[in-house]
Amino acid sequence: MAENNLAYLMILEEEGTYMGGFMVTDLLGLPLEFKYTDPITPTALQQILYGKVLRQYLRDDILVRNLLREIKTVPSMIVVPEPEYLSGRDKAGRTPMVSLQKTTLPFLKTPGEIQRVKETEVVFQPFQDGGPLRLTFGAADPELQERALLIVKEVGRKRDLSEPLERVEKALRLLWQNHRKESAKA
Repeated sequence: MAENNLAYLMILEEEGTYMGGFMVTDLLGLPLEFKYTDPITPTALQQILYGKVLRQYLRDDILVRNLLREIKTVPSMIVVPEPEYLSGRDKAGRTPMVSLQKTTLPFLKTPGEIQRVKETEVVFQPFQDGGPLRLTFGAADPELQERALLIVKEVGRKRDLSEPLERVEKALRLLWQNHRKESAKA
């Protein structure tokens, strides 16, 4: 299989302010590219006008769409921390988008084993130590799912698939702190 660059996408939300980060890694998990957005705080008027859809609008239409537009390295798959990132409009086109979560499920029989749970969900037993991972696909398209599963197996042989999400979150928290410090100085 060709080089699999995985992208990890996360949106941080604190105190009514949103910030997004997108890191593309190589097969071994080394960062190839990292982009992030400035923090966005919706106004009181925007909160009223958008109501309950504000969070999804900011995540899907503002943060994610802008991050995908800025990235130069084309990823083979985009990994997100929660299924809610998969909702809404098609953001990734023909690039598989997968939500990846650690579970407390019992170990599957063999490393690399995949069990279908739903049409858009599987459980994968990593090759490294640890319990199964839950993968939720952004599309029911069997071709996209099969491509994603091949990537998961290949990359999963070499490293922890979920660890880069933790790095993106830590990077965003550091950037957030720096932003707060700069805002306090102004």
